[in-house]
Amino acid sequence: MRFKKKSLKEFAQLIFSNPDQLLKLADQQTSNGNLDQAIELYKKVIDFGPLSSDPLNKLASLINDIEEKIHWYQQAIRLDNSDVSYRELIKLFLSREDIPRARNTLDLLKQRISPEDIQLKELETLVSHSETQNRIKTLQKEAVLKELEGNKTAAISALEEALNQSPENCELLISLIKLVDCKDYQLNLLERLVTINPDRKSTRLNSSHANISYA
Repeated sequence: MRFKKKSLKEFAQLIFSNPDQLLKLADQQTSNGNLDQAIELYKKVIDFGPLSSDPLNKLASLINDIEEKIHWYQQAIRLDNSDVSYRELIKLFLSREDIPRARNTLDLLKQRISPEDIQLKELETLVSHSETQNRIKTLQKEAVLKELEGNKTAAISALEEALNQSPENCELLISLIKLVDCKDYQLNLLERLVTINPDRKSTRLNSSHANISYA
């Protein structure tokens, strides 16, 4: 029995009607650096109704637009709760400084995997650091606002709270030194500043006001 040789058109139709073959072709295009073609092929695979989050995650990783990336990772999570999707979403939210959504996504991931997971610990460190920095920025803005309003006490309180979050933050120390009136407190803060920056040759504090200069 003789088999009829398939034409190029028939061969192409066969591939484009088979999601598994399309996925392999998309992966190949990605490896070859043909990212635009790979994106279109992954989308065609998804149009078939993917059985796993694999093509969704691969598509999201190739797209530059952050909102679209988030969309596809979220779709992957809805499909099979992909851990990869959770991790990438957390990183994307952090890149946008959307700390609440990063924390919420991390909490969801914590419910799925071991607390001893190394990548989970790294993400927890990243999110916690971002939360701290975000809180410090908020307190700094509050201190500036309160000082403009003439409420120096509230401004000092905000800076002290920020300094508790980041005890070795030189910028916060300098801002606080400039606000406080108590000389003993100023000198205490100044000693902390010099301890944090031992490479400074000298630090001078104006006797009438906390004006700091480095020599």
